[in-house]
Amino acid sequence: MTFPMTERDIFARETIREQSNRPHIFVNKVKRRKGANDAQPTLDAANIGIDTFASTHAAAEFALWAGLPLDTLVTLDWQRMGVTTGQEAQAATTAFVKCYKAWARENGANSAWMYGIESAKTRDGLGYHSHVALHIPGIPAASFNGVLPLVNHRKHFRKWITEYTLRNFGHHIPRAVRANMRASECAFRHWNAVTYLLKGYDLSALVQTGRATMDGRSTYLGDLIPWRYCNPGPVDVTNRIRVCHDLGPARRAIGAPIGMEHLLPTEPNWNVFQVEGHGHLSQADFDQISWTRPKAKPFISAWNDGIRDVRGLYPLDFYRYVTRQEPYFQ
Repeated sequence: MTFPMTERDIFARETIREQSNRPHIFVNKVKRRKGANDAQPTLDAANIGIDTFASTHAAAEFALWAGLPLDTLVTLDWQRMGVTTGQEAQAATTAFVKCYKAWARENGANSAWMYGIESAKTRDGLGYHSHVALHIPGIPAASFNGVLPLVNHRKHFRKWITEYTLRNFGHHIPRAVRANMRASECAFRHWNAVTYLLKGYDLSALVQTGRATMDGRSTYLGDLIPWRYCNPGPVDVTNRIRVCHDLGPARRAIGAPIGMEHLLPTEPNWNVFQVEGHGHLSQADFDQISWTRPKAKPFISAWNDGIRDVRGLYPLDFYRYVTRQEPYFQ
C-alpha cells in the first residue's frame, strides 16, 4: 500500500538530494527559534557583503585558535531601553562593550567580542537591537582535569548581565537583555553565535562563478552562511558588524591577541640563518644579528587561504549538524 507524498515530503527529499549533490555549500539551514521572522530583503536593508563576511569569519577563526571562543551570545533590546535611532543603538552597544571589558579586567579574564546591530519594524517604529558574541572563560572544551577554575566566570557573568539595566537605568527592564550561554566552552556554539550575526547577508553577492566550482554552478555568499536570510532592517550606522581590535587584522598579522603574547614565537628565526661563512660568534655579536630574532607568524584564515567550501570554513561537527550529511570530499 502506498501513500501519496505531500508537498512538504517532496521538498524535504529534494533538499536532501541537493545537499548531497552540492556538499560544498549549505543547502540546509539552521532552524531559528520558534516565531522568528525571516523577512524578505528590502531596498533599505543594511545587508553585509563579502568583505565584511571575510573579515568577520577570519576574526572568529582567530578567536577560536587563540582559545577565546565567542560562544556566549547576548541580545540587547534597545527599544525597551528607550533607544530610538541607529546612532544611539551603536553608542549604547559600545557602552555595553566597555562595561564588559571592565568586567573582564576586574575578574582577570581575557576579553574578545564582536557585535551586529539590527532593526525590526514594530508598532512603535523601528526596534533596534544588538547581538553581541562574547568570550567568557568557562570549563575548557577539552583536556579538562575535573578541577573547576577558582572563579566561576560564567556564573558571575550571568548575575552581572541580569543586573545590567538596573545599574544603568536605575530599574530592572524585563526582557531587555538575554544571554545564551552554557557552563563549558564550545566551538560549535562559537560558530552558531558568530554566524547568527551574519544572517542579514546580501543575497546577490556572488562568491564564485560556475567555472571555479566543482559542479559548474555559481556560489553565492548566502550559500556559505548556515542561516536563512533575515532582513536586518535599515540601520543608519557606518559598520553594522564590528569586531574588537584584539581580533582585528593588526593582531592577526602578529599572530596573537592582546594579552596573549605567550602564543608568539620565542625561538630565533633559524630559517634565515646561514651557518656557512661564519665563524664562532660572541654573545654580543649574536645579540646584534636582528634576523635571528623571533619573527611573528601571521594567522592566515581559511578564507584568505582560498577556501570557499563550508567543509573547510567550519568544523566538521558543525557541518554535520547543519546539513545532516557526512563531510566527504569529492
